[in-house]
Amino acid sequence: MILRWMRRLALGALALAVGLVAMGCDPAKAPESAQAAAKMTVTLKLDRSAYEHTAQGPAVLKAQLLVHNPGPGAVRLTFPSSQRYELEVRNERGQPVARWSQDRAFAMVLGEEEIPPGDKTYGIELKLASEDGQPLPAGRYTARGWVTCTEPDSYSATASFEIRPAR
Repeated sequence: MILRWMRRLALGALALAVGLVAMGCDPAKAPESAQAAAKMTVTLKLDRSAYEHTAQGPAVLKAQLLVHNPGPGAVRLTFPSSQRYELEVRNERGQPVARWSQDRAFAMVLGEEEIPPGDKTYGIELKLASEDGQPLPAGRYTARGWVTCTEPDSYSATASFEIRPAR
């Protein structure tokens, strides 16, 4: 009897958490901020259009993920973890080759953040290296940054760059 009650309690808690994440991650489900959230835009700015590795190691891409809220009110976003943004690099064939969150740990707790009218900027630095630390080969790449609270394409932006052969 107690075991059955504990299972029901655990399943209920899980269903509640999934429901909160599902509702909280989609600003359109929050009527008071739906119109403002629909108008928010995201831009990804890279510090350069071309990178070159050095003898000291892989080049470092510096990016700004800029979230623009045209207002008039703040938009509240709910996140399923402590991670707020992500940056992924893909090669010319569209294969992911580097990710900002790789080798990082995030607390698995619900969190909220308000995006006030105006701009919210997230600064990101990423070594242009593979999982094993080797510099990415010369070629053309696409960086994609996004706010992690929503479906991947809701608040995302891309920018292209190249890695040039070392001189």
